[in-house]
Amino acid sequence: MIRASAAVALAFLVAAPPCLPATRYAGRPLVDVLDELQRDGLRLIYSSAVVHPGLVVAKEPVAKRPRETLDEILEPLGLAARDGAHGTLLIVAAPPEPPVSLTKRLVEDVVVTPGRHDIDLGELGPTQSLDHDQLALAPVAGSDPARIAALLPGVTAPEGSTTLNARGSSGGDVALVLDGLELYDPFHLSAFQAPFSFVDGQVLESATLLTGGFTADRGDRHGGFLEMTTAAPATSAKTTIEAGTLYSRASHEAPTPVGPLLVSGRYWYPEATGDSIALGRDGLRPTFGDVYAKLGLLSTPATVVSGHALLASDRATLSEPDGGERVTASDRSAYFWLRAVRSWSPSVTTDSVVSGGTIKREREGMGEPDDVLTVVRDGRSVTFYGVRSDATWKLRRGQALRGGLDVRTLGADLTHAEGEPGAESTVMVEPSGASLAAYAAYRASVGNAFTAEAGVRWDRQTYTGDRQWSPRLNLVWRPGSRTELRLGTGRYAQSLRIHELRIEDGETSYGRPELARQIDVAWLQKLPGLELRVEGYAHELTHVQPRYENQFHPLELFPEVEPDRIVIAPERAVLSGVEVSLRGGSAGRLSWMASGTWSRAMDVIDGAEVPRSWDQTYAGTALVAYRFASGWFASAAGTAHTGWPITPALGARNSERLPPYARLDLKGGREMRLRKGTLRFELTIANATDRDNVCCIDEVQGGTTTFDTWMGITPALSVAWSF
Repeated sequence: MIRASAAVALAFLVAAPPCLPATRYAGRPLVDVLDELQRDGLRLIYSSAVVHPGLVVAKEPVAKRPRETLDEILEPLGLAARDGAHGTLLIVAAPPEPPVSLTKRLVEDVVVTPGRHDIDLGELGPTQSLDHDQLALAPVAGSDPARIAALLPGVTAPEGSTTLNARGSSGGDVALVLDGLELYDPFHLSAFQAPFSFVDGQVLESATLLTGGFTADRGDRHGGFLEMTTAAPATSAKTTIEAGTLYSRASHEAPTPVGPLLVSGRYWYPEATGDSIALGRDGLRPTFGDVYAKLGLLSTPATVVSGHALLASDRATLSEPDGGERVTASDRSAYFWLRAVRSWSPSVTTDSVVSGGTIKREREGMGEPDDVLTVVRDGRSVTFYGVRSDATWKLRRGQALRGGLDVRTLGADLTHAEGEPGAESTVMVEPSGASLAAYAAYRASVGNAFTAEAGVRWDRQTYTGDRQWSPRLNLVWRPGSRTELRLGTGRYAQSLRIHELRIEDGETSYGRPELARQIDVAWLQKLPGLELRVEGYAHELTHVQPRYENQFHPLELFPEVEPDRIVIAPERAVLSGVEVSLRGGSAGRLSWMASGTWSRAMDVIDGAEVPRSWDQTYAGTALVAYRFASGWFASAAGTAHTGWPITPALGARNSERLPPYARLDLKGGREMRLRKGTLRFELTIANATDRDNVCCIDEVQGGTTTFDTWMGITPALSVAWSF
């Protein structure tokens, strides 16, 4: 299966590299030029004090490749670039300067080309990324990066949910990483379709999604990684106050005696002015909020240390006035971490994170499955502490060695009770242990045309006694300066995290980690003002974890007690597809991207292939945004795909499909300068055409099936003042 799918993908991989006109840099502010080089693929870490606004590019570089161009631009300004971990480049003062504030900045599509150092230390797997402007302009409430990521090729998600299915994988198979730390289930209202993530998209510099070809430093997830990086705090004090129909927000950034500070807080009330989340129950009143803070603790030309905190709290209540169903749910999460990036020498760089946190979730109430009153009480408490360190060591010419360690101690207290009032049965589990990982990888470049990396990863979970070895291989071939062919293959393991045990469905022990054998192929072609990608993938999963679904009514307050709840235990899963995408206009007022995908996501059950419940044969997405000189801005996002599989009342599971799905979202607004600060107002309209997109079966009576639909037209208005 993998060989056949790879052959299909490779059929696309022939093209001649066109020549592009040279880009002019001389006379432009250095900050603007660095932003443009980031869009060309460089991943930069630099200080607003080292790269201050007054620096101007002195002369036009003659190099054509981004890394060589960067070196030529920096040298006359007394600056230099050093290779860092994970393909980053640290811009430092050539002669040491007084301590400054460095903040990591990631960029759009990561396509790092080797320069005079003769070793490509960038990301070897294909990536799809969104920069700050694209995140801010996308027609999504709160600029939620997880919702916006659903517009990228190969990604599916239930409407109004931030759980991502990347290349046919399950929702929990994609890791969300913020400023170097993986966040465990960072979703508001996780018991109610997880409509929003904890991450404030307005403080992000970029969000980059990897869906295949993972190198050995990325582990314990086989579906993908959404890596998000916050922007550098302003060099002068700035405060923003925002109020709207869905949420209110306040942020403040300023220099302090310790270092630059960024604080952002949001408070959500999505059902206050009308239904705006997919659960759609009359009487459901959710409120939730989150706070993110980042503080620069130490900066030198070779070292940056920063402290981070992310706090989130949810509460939702429902009490039916004419029925017996009621629910009270609360979630509280806290993450704290220190990050240190250190360039020990021009050849050795480390990136380390020390972290700790907790998750507490409670859900209790009464449901009426089959008109029988049932009490449900569910509690989860998890604590975690971790240390991770990655190192890159450049060896002799054209070679590098990478390695790292990751240690996390974990403890959980999981409780679930359900049954008729006074006769509830209770399940309690208190697991504890550690998650350990180590990896090593050797990378070599042959000139500028070819780069290869072979790596191996070891993972162990002491609370289950499991361990896994994961060999990886990545190849990049550049037949021309604007053409790249990338291939990634290997074995990828994924454990059941300590908090993911499904005690609500009767599970009291952890299953074996899932294993995925994957091959991912990508062809990238730079065209005048465009980037064209054609990607193919074939993934085969074994030891697939059982999952639980509600066949007819997936949106329920207490899905575990409903009569249509079933367990799905495949022997394996087969995922394959081809993705074609175009992107353009990122350097001007207009930016856009569009994609089309053909894919198959199949479980193999009793020897037969059964479509996964999010399988969609054909899908297309598009995002276009424009900023006018007058301060007005507008954007539109469209999504269309084959209807998802459903199970008929009388028939085999997932043997029929819903009608095709299509949705258009719009955003428009204006930013105006005031005597003090700026005022921005914007209107976001989800499902602007008010299309009835069928989500699921509502009920079956007398052989007649009726269907429920997703949200209709849903406007959201906000006004923000920055000063």
